[in-house]
Amino acid sequence: MTHPKPEDGKLGRHKSLAETAAVDLAAIPHARSDWDFGDLGRLKHKTRQWLISVMSSPQAALYQVTDIQRIRDLLPLKDAYYAASGDPELLIKLARTIKPLEDSLLFSHVDRSKVGIRYAPVIEGEKAEPDDDGAVDAAFS
Repeated sequence: MTHPKPEDGKLGRHKSLAETAAVDLAAIPHARSDWDFGDLGRLKHKTRQWLISVMSSPQAALYQVTDIQRIRDLLPLKDAYYAASGDPELLIKLARTIKPLEDSLLFSHVDRSKVGIRYAPVIEGEKAEPDDDGAVDAAFS
């Protein structure tokens, strides 16, 4: 049995997982405002800023109910972390607890690349779709 001749430059080259992405996102989506995180006023400012950055991130568009529950579970841990600035041992303990939970939510570029999520490059002059109803601001104000 003969195989077709490979295209030029492709001989013996295997595509990485990042090149064969499971999900291609063309634009950074806006945060969803329909998830309920309860009374955010009880949280420290840094924790609220963390939540805004998480829910405004590109991968937030892919989150399911179970991911949101994990973020809810992370909120008191992040709040305790930001409150523990004077206790290095507690900071280390909380960081060790928080890190794997954040990793599972694909917070870093490396984590997203490992599972095949990649983002289309932004073309100069193009913008992400506008937040038509101010939902992001309203959800986190």
